[in-house]
Amino acid sequence: MSDLSIELQAALALVGSGSFAALVHLGRDMLRRRAGRLYDRGYSDISAIYQHIQGLLSELSANRVLLLKSENGGGIPAPGCIVKSSVLYEVCDSPAKPISQSWQLVPLDQDYSAILSEVVTRGRAVIRLDDLHEGAATHELIKASDATHSYVFRVAATPHALLYLSVQYSSLDEDPMDAVAYAATRGVLGRLGRIFARHHQLVKREQA
Repeated sequence: MSDLSIELQAALALVGSGSFAALVHLGRDMLRRRAGRLYDRGYSDISAIYQHIQGLLSELSANRVLLLKSENGGGIPAPGCIVKSSVLYEVCDSPAKPISQSWQLVPLDQDYSAILSEVVTRGRAVIRLDDLHEGAATHELIKASDATHSYVFRVAATPHALLYLSVQYSSLDEDPMDAVAYAATRGVLGRLGRIFARHHQLVKREQA
């Protein structure tokens, strides 16, 4: 018999005996335990997200992996809506400096909007620093990351946001997305999608 069944039986017994104060105490105890379980699950999932993206960084020749969210207007660039991008999670190699603090609620410029539109429709896109408008927000963000190019992948979409992964590289001489690297990335996308499905209403997510 589950804990919940026992607690419900106890509650019914207390109501029958007229012990209202005891029932209130039991209710509070149930809420605390439920909150504790939710906290434990949330903490465990945050740890798992970091483990997955750290593992991907270790497998690839990238210098940084970011998990980001675009929000407002459904997270999808469209006329008349302002979409902003934020870094949710970040791992980087030891010489690199974290950039997540400077990449919060950044309004999308023309370059970034085009990139995310491609991610929404195709599931992935490539950002090359040399292709971006110099001085624009996206150019400065990628430059601040010490990256020459980035592979961007859709993780999941909610009714109000897009969750996506950015795998950044510091050298154009690398061959970052061969078949093995792409398979490893797809596996991480699927695992991240399953985690977010536990916490968000998803309208689309990537499968491993």
